Amino acid sequence: MVEGSGRLPLSRVWPFLCVALLAIVVYLPAIRSEEGFVLDDVALVGENPRLSHRQGWEALLRDRYWDRRRPDERLWRPLAVASLALDAARAGREAPAFRRTNVALHLLISLGVYLLALEVLPRRPALLAALIFASHPVHAEAVVSAANGRCELLSLGWTLVAALLHLRARRSSWVKALALYPVAGAALAAAWLSKENALVAPALLALLELTRRRPGAPTPRRVLTFLGPYLLYALLLAGYLGCRWIALEGQVLPRSGAWALGSAGFSERLLLAASTSLEGLLASLTPSQTAAHYPLPSLTGGDIPAGAAWLGVLVIVAPSLGALSARDPRIRVLGAGLLGAILAQVPALNLIPIGVVRADRLLYTPSLFAGLALGAGAAVVLSRHPRRRLLATLGLGILVLGFGLRAGDNARAWTRDDLIWGQTLERFPDLGRAHLELGRSYAARADFDPEARAKARHHLERALAVYAPRRGREAPFAAQARCALARLVARDDFAEAWGLFEEARHIDPSSPEGWLGLADLYRRRAPTRSEEHDRVRDLRLAERYARTCANQVAPYIEESWLVLGQILTQMPGRGSGAREALDQAVRQGARPWRSRLARGELLAASGELEAAWEDYRIALAFLKIGAELSDLEARAYSDALPAACEVLQRLGRVEEAQALAGETSTNDRTPAIAPASSGSNR
Repeated sequence: MVEGSGRLPLSRVWPFLCVALLAIVVYLPAIRSEEGFVLDDVALVGENPRLSHRQGWEALLRDRYWDRRRPDERLWRPLAVASLALDAARAGREAPAFRRTNVALHLLISLGVYLLALEVLPRRPALLAALIFASHPVHAEAVVSAANGRCELLSLGWTLVAALLHLRARRSSWVKALALYPVAGAALAAAWLSKENALVAPALLALLELTRRRPGAPTPRRVLTFLGPYLLYALLLAGYLGCRWIALEGQVLPRSGAWALGSAGFSERLLLAASTSLEGLLASLTPSQTAAHYPLPSLTGGDIPAGAAWLGVLVIVAPSLGALSARDPRIRVLGAGLLGAILAQVPALNLIPIGVVRADRLLYTPSLFAGLALGAGAAVVLSRHPRRRLLATLGLGILVLGFGLRAGDNARAWTRDDLIWGQTLERFPDLGRAHLELGRSYAARADFDPEARAKARHHLERALAVYAPRRGREAPFAAQARCALARLVARDDFAEAWGLFEEARHIDPSSPEGWLGLADLYRRRAPTRSEEHDRVRDLRLAERYARTCANQVAPYIEESWLVLGQILTQMPGRGSGAREALDQAVRQGARPWRSRLARGELLAASGELEAAWEDYRIALAFLKIGAELSDLEARAYSDALPAACEVLQRLGRVEEAQALAGETSTNDRTPAIAPASSGSNR
């Protein structure tokens, strides 16, 4: 502190300001974006009923991360889900609010990285490590993705808290240390409750401690002092694993049906982990372009074959282990950084499932250690060549600038499905998943954009060609590609759509898409049939497919019950069954505006006008939220408005109906609607 004042000197403050400013500036595209949810965020946040006020906190802490949508995924992340629920309660299901929370967390974590770097490096190399972390382009998915990204942010954030407290305890008196170690242990537990990746955090703490080697030979007392807090962490870890066992009902080990390496043996997992670790280390050290999906590494081919990857890992690990015994602390940090960047990727083995093998978000923690390695390496080079300090500083500045520019591009891509899948396709032109998702994105605009229809068909047909084998892990994608193409052609060619849906149903019987596609196909054709017996036959076939999906295949999703309710609405004398199905659809949905509109139409037809208006009002309120973000929801609003006004007029509330129509006419995109009441399904 400055002598005679209570203020910190500027030299202590400006590094924090630089790190904070950089962490914000590179993610301005995400902060400014008003786009909706992308990829998994749609299911985990936008359409997740567990985040609504109807679910208690106890249920959030008990339920699996994917709930019933992916029954084979044994993931339990209660703290991350609880944080998403807090965001939903604070700002509703608005994707920009979730992204801004993530950027704020990234800012705080970047400052924590600087504090941690100061524990093991001089000030300037520590600042370099923090600047690299704050601007690293590989972080775009972790920072911009609402759900999966939140898990990574909280996991590393709590790990940083634990590391700072643990290292502080090491240099404190034993009385203060006894108070700090339990708090560090609690922070570790919070990291484990955020995501399974943090299970390697104690090993990473030990690695950081090895960079601060004390003089003198190890004695039994010093060894016990070193291991003492880790015994406490081991007890807490055992408690966490016990809670995980209870929450997952004993299902804590990998399952053959799991998405990530479900059927792989231990040796295959090791080979694949070596390949992904080496690729991840390279991505952590370079300004790489992001991608939404990575092909599973090949054991024999690919960019880095797994066998060669193991040799590469050993070439890095062996000298890094030797560096830990060096006299120069900067060389020790360099070795620990490289080892930590590899060790932090061990969860990719999925022995305790984490749900994915290779993704940019998995490099959020490894990149911290890669940044420490770069900072330590720069310090070593500058100490040996002091005359080239200016040139080296300029080069490092260009490196950080390059990281920041690439991070901005990556962040922008993660705000829209078509951008992120288009960027993925640039990296992997023959990746079937990228063609499938890009085709879906274009198909969403196909009804009012002929060019989008043509592009959608092109990409979906490419996806069909890639997924022609229809085996193993590719079976769900093969079925999804057929369903997407079937929906695209259903309006013009019933026979082609029917054939594609049937193929999808046989390829992946557990997926609801094929069942619901066939049900909706028959439902839409029924009114066009000239013969009564043909119309009745189509509706009965539609009911059979929809009921099978709702009762057996996917009873937990809104769409199953909505389609069943719509079919029963068209069948004479089935009003009560339609009402029950639509009631269930409303209960299952997070933003069930479609189910509310369908139920409101049914209630209005049966004369229950007050209940019908309540459904219309809540549905219109949902659609008002999405009117600026989605052409689909804006069109649905304009289509539903006349029916809602008609119900108000039948109730004798003519002035309200006129006001509703009048307010809408002043703004063709964002109409004014009263907020939903406390008893609504918001």
